[in-house]
Parts: sequence; C-alpha cells; structure tokens
Amino acid sequence: MEESRLFEKIYEYSREKTAIIVTHRMALAKLADRVLVMKNGKTVQDGTHEQLSPGLDLCRIKTQLHNDHL
Repeated sequence: MEESRLFEKIYEYSREKTAIIVTHRMALAKLADRVLVMKNGKTVQDGTHEQLSPGLDLCRIKTQLHNDHL
C-alpha cells in the first residue's frame, strides 16, 4: 500500500477517536490535531503542526536522532 493511502486509512480509522501515533514522518504529523515533540523522554514542544513548523529545525532533529542511534 502506498504511503498516502496508508495515511488516509489511519485518518479514517481514527476519526472521532483518540489515536496515539509515533512517527518521524512529517506528512503523518500534519494530519494530527496535536503534535508532541519529545527529546530524552520529555516533551519539548507541543502544538499543531502549523504552530510548530516555523520553530522546528527538522533537518537538525533528524540528523541528531540518526546520530544518537549510531
């Protein structure tokens, strides 16, 4: 199943429900009503994708996550 159809299914199944989704994919985070950014097990940012996007340095975060797992 292609990624966009998978996202649509997740959105469809979670409508009118609470769903907790852990992802590093920004396209999936855009569908969320609320996004929590975690670091070392603690919430460092909280808001909608639109509220957080200007302040998120996504390239830096992805690089740091990758380096932490090496």
